[in-house]
Amino acid sequence: MIFLPPRIFGFANNLGINRYTYTRKKFYNDTQVYVRLKTPEVLLQNMVGGKDSPLEKLKKAIEALLVNGDDKSFENYEYHLKMFCCIFKSAIREHISFISQKEHWDVKDLLEKYLMGLETITSGFRNLRSLLNFPSRNKNIFSIFLFGDEYLSLLIESYSYELLQVIKPLEFPEKDELTPRLFKLIRKELSYRKESFTFLKTDKIPDTIVKLRARDHITEIENDWVGEKIILYRKQVKLFNHRFRSVYHDYPSDCIVDIMRLNISRFLSKMDNPEKPIYVGDQTNCQMIYGNRVYHINMIMKYSESRQVRYKRFRLVLCQNGIKRIEEVAIETE
Repeated sequence: MIFLPPRIFGFANNLGINRYTYTRKKFYNDTQVYVRLKTPEVLLQNMVGGKDSPLEKLKKAIEALLVNGDDKSFENYEYHLKMFCCIFKSAIREHISFISQKEHWDVKDLLEKYLMGLETITSGFRNLRSLLNFPSRNKNIFSIFLFGDEYLSLLIESYSYELLQVIKPLEFPEKDELTPRLFKLIRKELSYRKESFTFLKTDKIPDTIVKLRARDHITEIENDWVGEKIILYRKQVKLFNHRFRSVYHDYPSDCIVDIMRLNISRFLSKMDNPEKPIYVGDQTNCQMIYGNRVYHINMIMKYSESRQVRYKRFRLVLCQNGIKRIEEVAIETE
């Protein structure tokens, strides 16, 4: 059994926080605690090469999937793909953090390792794509690899911008040579995502709701990398003609209006800060700006009348401050 360290909070008396105004139930409703295993530590240069490297484990999982093709092999492949991405994120973050703590005369060597390491990692990872380019009943095999590839590319862009900020105040002779190489790396990843990513059309799936829910690229990323919980709300309305006639006896009426109000305040309480710092740049410079951090709630409405069924789908785009926008998602049903 593991006992985690206690947390002690002190509140000034003028805040009015005490055992009567702030009960245990309120505290637990306001608290969100994550306990997870720490991501395995792997140096950036050790991501590929060697039988125990994350890339080699992913490759073996793909080869096993090609041979067996069963659900267990797919789950193992998906696990190693996600682990590769998580370990890569940790490795690139730690490498940049290490650079930020070093003296200027060590920076050149670490930057060279960064650039060479990313070249080797992306090349090795993207070479696996050809192994997965085969016909299969499981369309997720190839699509989640594309999502992983895009995720790596976004990480490289984001952390390379951060690295530029780290070395900006430093003075070292090779800076004028290495800075353009970092910008070249960023442009390369931007170009790669623009030219290389195409998303597969969804095949016909017997379950219409699943088909609608998984129709667009944003949704597929959410499903594969974040996961989701589903709420089903049903209401049956019975109409009695004679009562209609008694209420509107002088006016014809052939429909009803059904209004539902959903309080989203509980959904917002666990969300992260509504703004996230990101980097943008041109050929020679970059700056930090703030982007919106949003969350999606997907809603599908089913209308049934006699033998006719009709669907409408909406995406609620939320942030910690509330609703940013509501989008109607185009759908096709048969």
